[in-house]
Amino acid sequence: MRLSDYPKPVRDNGRGVHWIPYTWGQVTSEQRRVADELCAQLRAMNIRWVLILNGMDEAWPANEYLVRRLVGDDPAHPEIMPILRLGDRFEAQTLEKLARGEPVGMVRDRLREVIRFYRALGVSYFQLYNEPNHPDEWQDRVVPAEAAQIAAIVWLEAAREVLAAGGLPGLPPLTPGGRWPGGDDLDMLAQLLDEIDVRLTVSERDQLYDRMWVGIHNYTLNRPIYSLPPDSHAFKKYVWYQGIVRAKIGHELPLLTGEGGLRAGPPPYGDGASEGQVAERAREICRHMAFAPEYYFCHCFWLLGSAIGGGNEEWESAAWFRRDGSRQPVVDALQALDEYQRAPPPEEERFVYRNGFPMKESFLVREPFLSAWNALGGIDYCGYPTSREVAEGECVIQGFERLTLEKDASGAVRIRGQAPRQITLRVPTVQELLASAGLTPGEIGPTLVAVAEAYGSAAALVPGEYTVQIPGQDAWRNQDIINAFWIAGGRTDFALLARAGLRLSDLTQDRQALYTGESPTTLSGLTTAERERVMAALPPLGPRTVTFRIPDIYALLEAQHLTQAEIARALKELATRYGPPERLPPGTYMVSLPAEPVILRQGGYTNQEIINAFWVAGGRSWDLLNRAQLKLAYLATNRRAAYAGPEIDDLPNLTDQEQAWVRQALPPRRLAPLPTSSRAAALPGLIWQDVPAASFTPGRCGYALDLIVIHATGQSLRDTLHRARALNGISYHYVIDRDGTVYHLVRDEDTARHMTCEAPDQRRQTVAQPNCRALAVALVNWGLTPDDTGEMAWDPYTDEQYLALRRLLNLLCQTHRIPRAFPPQGPASYLPTEQLAHFRGILGHSALTATHSSPGPQFDWQRII
Repeated sequence: MRLSDYPKPVRDNGRGVHWIPYTWGQVTSEQRRVADELCAQLRAMNIRWVLILNGMDEAWPANEYLVRRLVGDDPAHPEIMPILRLGDRFEAQTLEKLARGEPVGMVRDRLREVIRFYRALGVSYFQLYNEPNHPDEWQDRVVPAEAAQIAAIVWLEAAREVLAAGGLPGLPPLTPGGRWPGGDDLDMLAQLLDEIDVRLTVSERDQLYDRMWVGIHNYTLNRPIYSLPPDSHAFKKYVWYQGIVRAKIGHELPLLTGEGGLRAGPPPYGDGASEGQVAERAREICRHMAFAPEYYFCHCFWLLGSAIGGGNEEWESAAWFRRDGSRQPVVDALQALDEYQRAPPPEEERFVYRNGFPMKESFLVREPFLSAWNALGGIDYCGYPTSREVAEGECVIQGFERLTLEKDASGAVRIRGQAPRQITLRVPTVQELLASAGLTPGEIGPTLVAVAEAYGSAAALVPGEYTVQIPGQDAWRNQDIINAFWIAGGRTDFALLARAGLRLSDLTQDRQALYTGESPTTLSGLTTAERERVMAALPPLGPRTVTFRIPDIYALLEAQHLTQAEIARALKELATRYGPPERLPPGTYMVSLPAEPVILRQGGYTNQEIINAFWVAGGRSWDLLNRAQLKLAYLATNRRAAYAGPEIDDLPNLTDQEQAWVRQALPPRRLAPLPTSSRAAALPGLIWQDVPAASFTPGRCGYALDLIVIHATGQSLRDTLHRARALNGISYHYVIDRDGTVYHLVRDEDTARHMTCEAPDQRRQTVAQPNCRALAVALVNWGLTPDDTGEMAWDPYTDEQYLALRRLLNLLCQTHRIPRAFPPQGPASYLPTEQLAHFRGILGHSALTATHSSPGPQFDWQRII
């Protein structure tokens, strides 16, 4: 179907809302009264789309009353279009069950019955499952590495039933960012579509791709809705999603938001926004929907109601209508807003990305330059997006030479390469550094005053480290206690609060009141470690010491991955243009350097890279692959394996031009780093082990290299190397075997994916940036494991490992100017978030996240000083 052929509500304006965050049937007279009242409010707000959760148990018809009230008298032309969300939690054991021949996913007979029943009432859109990259959607609350594969299997089974019943199956939306070992929600969307595609026959592919749609959760946070997001958050995230869909499917699909917007109330269920901010943001989004791209069907705000439907209080602060009869100002704001019916203009934006190369930046290119970009070939990979839009002029794609788009006298577009490289350095302001250290807006003001008193104007401070004291809280509020127990409990539930003998209902009666209960340090029912996690998540009391570091120009140049010669030239140009580099205040500075050469990849290609290249070179068809006598089914059985077929030039039945197209679509090869003489001398026996490009990120994302993080592998050397070679696997820069052999997996100047800060502070990963700032060194060690007697004991490290690690640290610290220093609390003690932002030196995995003990209590830190 064309986008215009998909069913729409009468007088469609793209505005929608999520009904209630749990399955709620309109069975009792009170439930029907509330449904009638809310439906009247929806019409007053000109809402045209509503997402509803529907259970799959015996009470599955319970939403009949609500659906009839939304659709109106003519099911063929709904007044308000319902979107029905179906599906249970995912099971990590799905693949094992399939191997045993057991059924998986939703019960087909029940699903078929539900679809046919609601189709007759006018429901066309069925979202199947929800957020496969979120722990809450998995029965054991852990997202496995095989999440995309499992989700594809059970979704495809359900989608076939929806198609057979005449419905439109929706791909489950993904939680922004997400906690999936394979990457963020953009990565999972791409892999999910790949996993679905390989399981389809030709006829199924045509049928499914002609009728499916894609769910999206685009919460705006506090970001402007008109700019493209730098990551997986914000309103215009739909641009990135459609870019991936267009590449994988070959054409656009409808995108429907089931959750989004800005949420009132404190974390974890709100965005810390005021109700006035929610109203203003909702008005902006509704205005934008009038001219959003045609493929972006609707934006359903979170959240219409919660406790008003008889449920719990968890989402009450974000609900537009509340049990006590109050409602948020957003209701009146939308009722007063003009209807703004849909009239999207012709699409101008195009997503540009490169096959097989994990870029850190991608760009939107507007016509007429699109055809020139397409002529580059290899457009089949989604990297990490940026908000930059390119019309004409210069731009950089990481891993490729600088390209310049030009118009000649006739108006034709030319692409010129190898222009001088523009280096932009930005010394952050003190306000930005304080915000990144976790200070609230209310704390930043007094801190700036203290800085001015101690050091002079903040705008004139030169690079260096500064420390001031500011007043702190005298006591904790009830909301502080709620937040701390939520964070310390792993952001899953309030079981820790209950075991401590505290009642959530008592604390929520007056969230801003002073906490009068027993001190968290003495609460019974908690272990010592749990009490420490609670205390770490609480805001400090009394005067607070704030330390921030204005980075020096040399460190910022190092973060650009320049050679020593390039750094020297850049410093000279900076001094000529702006004055002494060591005296430059916060601001933006630019210098020009010769263009960088193309970064090359080592070794051959994976099967997936061959698949991608033939798909692109064949004009998004498999004609070239088939004529080259390569079997798609064989390549797809192990996408991550090294391609073992003939060289491109040796493939039969392809013309020279077609071979050139395939080669152009393949990612460039990369040379393995050759150890320098000093490195070879310092580390005899150093072994280079290449890992796939998908297991690390080229470059350091603009951060200076100033940390070394020590890990224990928790498994054998063989399994560690296998995991690093897996698609989007966990990788380290160096792995030290028990015999002292050092394996080099990722170049120092690239970013290994070795850890995530899981608890307790949600800003911790953003502030610390352990992947971008650190070299990861892992020692082969089993951790806590049964000994010869069957008792649990810590696996000891070998003398050879300590010797090799000491030599490696000597080399790395000298090469990258990393201090041989431990944090004040010790290298293995859990560090406060504020210290992580400024600490430079060596620490253990356990200092970064409270959920890991790696490298373990048996590791002797004194042996590596």
